[in-house]
Amino acid sequence: MKPHQDISPLKQKLPLPDLLHALGQGQHARRCCSSPFRKDTHASWGIYQRNGRWHFKDLATGDGGDEITFLARWLGFDEKGDFQRILEYYAQLAGTTPLSTGPRIVSVMDVADDVLNLHRFAKADAHDAPDISGFKPSWRPNQLERLASLRGLTIEGLNLATRTGVLLFNDHWHGHEVWAVADTTHRVIELRRLDGLPFPAIGTLHERKSHALRHSQKSWPLNIQEAEKLRCIALVEGGPDLLACFDLVLHDQALWRVAPVCMLGASSAIAQEALQFFSGKTVRIYPHQDKAGLEAARRWQKQLRAADADRVDIYNFGGLVRADGQPVSDLNDFLLIGTADFTASTDLQTILPK
Repeated sequence: MKPHQDISPLKQKLPLPDLLHALGQGQHARRCCSSPFRKDTHASWGIYQRNGRWHFKDLATGDGGDEITFLARWLGFDEKGDFQRILEYYAQLAGTTPLSTGPRIVSVMDVADDVLNLHRFAKADAHDAPDISGFKPSWRPNQLERLASLRGLTIEGLNLATRTGVLLFNDHWHGHEVWAVADTTHRVIELRRLDGLPFPAIGTLHERKSHALRHSQKSWPLNIQEAEKLRCIALVEGGPDLLACFDLVLHDQALWRVAPVCMLGASSAIAQEALQFFSGKTVRIYPHQDKAGLEAARRWQKQLRAADADRVDIYNFGGLVRADGQPVSDLNDFLLIGTADFTASTDLQTILPK
């Protein structure tokens, strides 16, 4: 499908006001409001209808357009160069294509409701679950842009992690704006500061770059429940590498069959109750290139082979160099080499079944 082709059926099924609500941005489905794309204290943004068609307009910047233009801005895509991908997102949001053919597209309100409902269930059935109150998905472009810039990721990859329920934010956790990784089991949640600085020492806790909430089960492989529907697993270490894996998976349709799964730290063995989810799977481990990371990878490989995983191998980043001349030490670094998208995608495809 080309940009000049008629997409009016999509616009009729999910016009701009409904599209905004589907994205959890219903507060912007107004004639005069603040912009969803920038800090706006003068309510200079709005939507309007002309000749039966919907448009948005930013009076301060002059930007404007239709539903396709809005999605391009929202996802960080190029309106013309990425037209087909934008159209696929739009079609899935409108419910005109099966969601199983690509990344799961749901509204942020659905994700938020799921998080709240699962939290209530966890509080009722497991008194020692981590307290996730105050943590929620975020579709605020400024937060996603800051995290993307901090970690060398793309907005659309972070959007996918958000829609999957893995990426959460808290604006005021003990005075810090933080991002966190969790999953729908809520067995573990680990956070980092959005400004990239470490958490300060407090009490018996030393200064640290990441912090797992009390009662988190760090031996639980985060997002493993998603692997039930897929044949292949990319097992990474740490929250930044998990987001990097979503970034890589997003950019190649073939890789939608690979589930990003994360162990939050090299010191833990994989929880015994989680090993069943790896049975019959093809697994590639992407460890940190240090002693602890490589030892952990070999330990996890041994566990997974004993748990009847179909194939388990370990990727070696040795010899790879980032664009700034520094050695590649993990999957997040892998995105910073000049040919990262092609090389990493090609590498991940080698774990797909023939």
